[in-house]
Amino acid sequence: MYKCVALLTGAFLFAGACAGQDSLSKGQESVSAGGHWIRVHKKDAQSESVSFILAAETEEFDRHPSIVLTCTSGKRPEMLYKADVRLSAQARDTMNHYEPAIWALVKVDDAKPYKALWDVMWPPDSGSAILDHKTVRSLLTGSKMRVRFSDSGDESHLDDFTLEGLNVNDLRETCGARWFGKAELSASAKRDSKGSE
Repeated sequence: MYKCVALLTGAFLFAGACAGQDSLSKGQESVSAGGHWIRVHKKDAQSESVSFILAAETEEFDRHPSIVLTCTSGKRPEMLYKADVRLSAQARDTMNHYEPAIWALVKVDDAKPYKALWDVMWPPDSGSAILDHKTVRSLLTGSKMRVRFSDSGDESHLDDFTLEGLNVNDLRETCGARWFGKAELSASAKRDSKGSE
């Protein structure tokens, strides 16, 4: 179910992928990226990109949040938390020219929760925020992740993610080891890579 939800989010039109690839928009292909992750390849006359998408498990049926890692040849990967709600500035990111940002409480597996600062994408209606590097590393090494944040109306939201299963080798090959080469493989990814040798 969550795979289909993931296909309904992001910058692309994914809805048809739940019924089969024939329904995808022109130039798009969707396949499993391991675990609950989906890999969407988009190609047109102007550009080519690959997105790795993970849908959240949430009790809010009117929201379809997801994590989207998008790689376009020659560009820095776009690493977004798509909250599917309007976001407003709760802080200013002093490390990035005082960009508007939100606070998120992130817990990975049994580790102590930490507070992350995510820059809000423009326009705020997009409901997207840029993930910090610590959270991105956790996507590759953790098994479970829980995220709590507040929207523009100060309403709290709680999203759960099953991280394990992602084909990290595919992610690195597609996006480049420059961006994802330092994180260690999770236990499941190690087993997958050994099995493919």
